[in-house]
Amino acid sequence: MQQATRDRGRGTSGGRGPVGPPPVGYPPRASRVNLPHMATVVRDPSTASHAHLVAEFADVPEGWLDDGPRLGGLLVAAAGAAGLHALGAPFVRTAGVHGVDAMLLLEGGHAALHALRRRRAVLVDLLAPAEHDLSRAYDVLARRLAGSTVQAEQLLRG
Repeated sequence: MQQATRDRGRGTSGGRGPVGPPPVGYPPRASRVNLPHMATVVRDPSTASHAHLVAEFADVPEGWLDDGPRLGGLLVAAAGAAGLHALGAPFVRTAGVHGVDAMLLLEGGHAALHALRRRRAVLVDLLAPAEHDLSRAYDVLARRLAGSTVQAEQLLRG
């Protein structure tokens, strides 16, 4: 396994604060690390147990970014489009410092969403059994969030 390296040229704080020991009474600071190369794992689709969709929607319309019930409903709609069964109602947290967070526990997986108001972005993480078509969930998300820039990838797991 390759060893992580520190951010180059930024000291131990990653460029976001003073370098040096923490103030008296505080725990030691953890160094920010960059992994030079992430391991690429290619799985045979016939043996993968789960599919994992990760997406970032940028330039999301303002109306979506602080509407917790609407974002929770979006998770339910996306999961339903992929034929996934929720194990309950979505948990939505709207009082966060960064924006709305929503989580939906699914049979055999999960769906999570984080709306970042300052960046006008929504991050999505969806993990489900491989027999489900996550592109259907992605279509629902993309249609509703209508961001002009999307970065997404689907990985096979297990």
